[in-house]
Amino acid sequence: MNDEVEEQTISEVKDVDGLTSKIVGGGNAAISEYPWQVSLQLRSSGSWYHICGGSIINNNWVVTAAHCVDGSSTSTLRIAAGMTQLSDTSRTGDSGGPMTCYSGNTPYLAGATSWGISTCSGSFPSVYARLTSFRSWISTYVSI
Repeated sequence: MNDEVEEQTISEVKDVDGLTSKIVGGGNAAISEYPWQVSLQLRSSGSWYHICGGSIINNNWVVTAAHCVDGSSTSTLRIAAGMTQLSDTSRTGDSGGPMTCYSGNTPYLAGATSWGISTCSGSFPSVYARLTSFRSWISTYVSI
């Protein structure tokens, strides 16, 4: 195992709460670049809070991580799309968000974020659900 650490690009991003986050190997993106990404929000004490990400896969369906919706009801969850500023957010709300890959210039949804260590150091891997493994199951419920 090589003990050398590969140099990575780290972009600073201001969160809506005014704190600075680090995105390892990433950068700012316009909402038009990833229009399928959504915020899954939970209603608590009269306010909506971002809890997880998700991906629109057709007009009526969003893919997210199962643990994002466990124990919640439709009256306490909502999907927010097309937003670039969230009034209330969680620092660990990456779960369920898309892992997008490209075939040439065409993007496709390859995975959904399952979990990771939120240090943003780049020293730990993130874990994704491989959506191709669930394609036949998804196709029984959703026309994609």
